[in-house]
Amino acid sequence: MAVALIFAFAGGIILNLMPCVFPVISIKIMGFVRQAEEDHTQVWKHGALFAFGVVVSFWVLAGLLIALRAGGEQLGWGFHLQSPIFLIAMSVLFFLLGLNLFGVFEVGTSWMGLGQKSMGKSSWTGSFFSGALATVIATPCTAPFMGAALGYALTLTALEALLIFTFLGLGMASPYVLLSVFPQWLSKIPKPGPWMETLKQAMGWLLVATVVWLAWVLNIMAGGDAVILLIGVLFLIGLAAWILGRWGAIARDFPVRLTAKIVASLLMLSALSTGVIGAASLAPLEDVGGNVASQGGVQWESFTVERFEALRAEGTPVFVNFTAAWCLSCQVNERVAFSSSRVRAAFEERGIVALKADWTNRDDVIGGVLAEYGRNSVPFYVLYGEGPDADYTTLPEILRPGMVLDALEKI
Repeated sequence: MAVALIFAFAGGIILNLMPCVFPVISIKIMGFVRQAEEDHTQVWKHGALFAFGVVVSFWVLAGLLIALRAGGEQLGWGFHLQSPIFLIAMSVLFFLLGLNLFGVFEVGTSWMGLGQKSMGKSSWTGSFFSGALATVIATPCTAPFMGAALGYALTLTALEALLIFTFLGLGMASPYVLLSVFPQWLSKIPKPGPWMETLKQAMGWLLVATVVWLAWVLNIMAGGDAVILLIGVLFLIGLAAWILGRWGAIARDFPVRLTAKIVASLLMLSALSTGVIGAASLAPLEDVGGNVASQGGVQWESFTVERFEALRAEGTPVFVNFTAAWCLSCQVNERVAFSSSRVRAAFEERGIVALKADWTNRDDVIGGVLAEYGRNSVPFYVLYGEGPDADYTTLPEILRPGMVLDALEKI
């Protein structure tokens, strides 16, 4: 348990370096920049609320995961990203936040810890919910140390598992708590000026990039019709935000503001209802992995239990890649490690069959196989040597070509 708690805390810290977390974290850092220029005595309270939002969100996700698994569901870390409805909802949220940062409309930028010119109640709420949002968007990534801790957590009682998830959340929040406790570390930041508006709009582009990534995942999960649905929803949302910003500002006459708010609300309700109804009717693609090769790299076969067991019975060396489109760590490994021509040549020379177990959509079979290895998250890599009785080795969550080649040399 002690080792698992240390791994969870370390994995939480490293999670801040994962690409999926950066758009939200960068906005929170900008919030610290603004707060540091205002009231230093209040910054630590915002840091504490941000940390509380992170930990509470981990508790909620862990509670749902534990409860659903107790009911017989084969789910793992990031399970909510296997839902088209959730992907569309997150796309809408990040698109709205991006438009807000661009200045298309203004409704409470303090929600994300920006523009906190007062330290009122709304800004406390903003710090809490920015921590919650950071947790939700962090779930596509599994950091080093984190996979083993999560797998171990789900072999324990509910309270023990929640303790591990708590340490994971504390690890993720710890850099921001330190930054809020020692705001003098921000003293070298330039004084407020036009650069802050430029930085704010640059953060908006990061959020738009997140929407592009979510659309890509949705396309792999449910096909082109799902992306068309998402584009339509975002169009209505964008139109509503523009009307609200153009005619709903305080400088307008009351009748104009009221009309703008009514029209914008109707458009948003129409967009959200279209998204929910359309997503509910989407059918997941049966094979999102397929027999594909990384460009110039490893040739993959789709994973099935029957194929895997047949290869093991024959004594054929096997490499199993547990992955998902929504897992950014997986995609980085795909392009860095498995696209290497040297890695592909090493697979071919040793006669290793590469199987891709794609968990983009919910798959109880893959979830069950992961559970047999004591894991409930991706990426996860398993390598079997030659011979039906050969033991397996696992590879780290973050890979380089040399690490894969070293593992192949040892079998």
